[in-house]
Amino acid sequence: MKKKTVILIIVAICAVCLAAVIAFFSWRNCSASKSGGEQNSEHVHEYGELIPEQPATCTEEGMQAHYYCSGCQTYFDDQKHETTLEDLKIGIDSTAHNYGELVPQVDAQCEVAGMKAYYHCEDCGKYFDDKKVVTEYGNLNIPAKDHNYGEL
Repeated sequence: MKKKTVILIIVAICAVCLAAVIAFFSWRNCSASKSGGEQNSEHVHEYGELIPEQPATCTEEGMQAHYYCSGCQTYFDDQKHETTLEDLKIGIDSTAHNYGELVPQVDAQCEVAGMKAYYHCEDCGKYFDDKKVVTEYGNLNIPAKDHNYGEL
């Protein structure tokens, strides 16, 4: 019984020491203040690669190009100035549609309806005419032609 108690005490002491060492090195390597204070003279942000801009779409917010220091969980703009995640966000752009390629017109034939050329936004599902003006899907329909029987 005494042997188990001694082992548990040693394990607990080791865990506390390990936590203290981790906390020390985390503080030493990245101790910039979250409130915009000066960084520790020994601190060097690890910016990593520039995270490229993610443009806003017609349905989702975008994000400006930025850096992120994982050591202190701080965001930096593309000029490496400290900023916030909220300031990096790009609002939804209701005009930034993903039109894709123009679907070509299909001419109407006898008893078979046709379809005007159109674009279809993959993000919001809206349809656009060949001039990229929003329209209802039904407005793209070209009615079938009547038979032209000629004279007897």
